[in-house]
Amino acid sequence: MTLKATYMTNPVPERSPTGQLLKGHTAAPAGKPRRKRIPASMLREVVGQENIEKLLRNGMEDAIANPAGQWAFFFANKLVAPMAPQKQPVELPIAADDNPVTMAKVIMAETGKGAIPPDTASALLQSLAALNSMIEVEELKTQIEEMKQVLASTRL
Repeated sequence: MTLKATYMTNPVPERSPTGQLLKGHTAAPAGKPRRKRIPASMLREVVGQENIEKLLRNGMEDAIANPAGQWAFFFANKLVAPMAPQKQPVELPIAADDNPVTMAKVIMAETGKGAIPPDTASALLQSLAALNSMIEVEELKTQIEEMKQVLASTRL
């Protein structure tokens, strides 16, 4: 007597020429997958909420007593937000009375020399563009006020 190995394969669902599934066919023959359980909820069920609080309290006391221990590492990684990277300050040979165009030229020259990283230079140039816009607005306000005064004096 010979035995044949048989196994089922998921049939490829039939589709229309436009790619839509035909009526009565499904793309998921096994059905909707079961929801995965969250480890925290499984722990809460097994240990109980009050025991979790005791465990964490004891772990915090151990972390304070032993800053190089596993509990300190756990709390540092799970409870404390990671620090944002800090950029080093940049010193530029710019005088206080330099105009934005001169400042931009200095920034570009220092970036070309490698004294300023390109991302820092980009941020500085964007700040200079905003500063330049503010200067232009103030100058336009002054010019408009002067024109108003000239118009008012010529009407008399």
